[in-house]
Amino acid sequence: MTTLSSWKTLSRHRWFIVFATIAVALAAYLGSVLRPTTWDTSVSLRVNRINKQQTQYYDDSYFAIQASDLFSQTVMSWFLTPSVLLGIYTTADVDPQVESLDRFPERFKVKKYSPQNIVVRFQERDKATADKIARAIPTVIGAKA
Repeated sequence: MTTLSSWKTLSRHRWFIVFATIAVALAAYLGSVLRPTTWDTSVSLRVNRINKQQTQYYDDSYFAIQASDLFSQTVMSWFLTPSVLLGIYTTADVDPQVESLDRFPERFKVKKYSPQNIVVRFQERDKATADKIARAIPTVIGAKA
C-alpha cells in the first residue's frame, strides 16, 4: 500500500473519523463532569514506645525499632478487619454503608513508610465526612493499642 492509497482511504472515511473523535471527546467530557467529587484524605500514625527501660548492658534502640515494626504490622492488619473499621465509622458517627464485607476493608489503603510511620488513605464524597473519619482513626487505633 502506498502513501497515496492510504491517503485516499483516509479521505473516504474522514466523516467517520471526525464523528468518532468528537463522540469519544464528548463522552470523556461528560464522564468527568458527571462524576461525583471525592475527597482524598490521608492520616499519618506514628508508633511511639512508652515505658522504655534503661539498661546498662545493651543499647535498646535496635529492639525498640524491631518492636515498633512488629506493632506497625499489627496496626496495619487491623484495617483489614471489619470490626475495627466499623468502630472507626461508629466513633465518627458516620453511616458506613456496607454493601459487602469483602469490599469494606478496600476503602482504606494502609502503607508503612518506616517501622514507626503508618499512613492511612481513603476517599469520601464530602469533606465533613472525611474530617470525621480522619479524626476517628487515631482515637480508635489508640484505644485498641
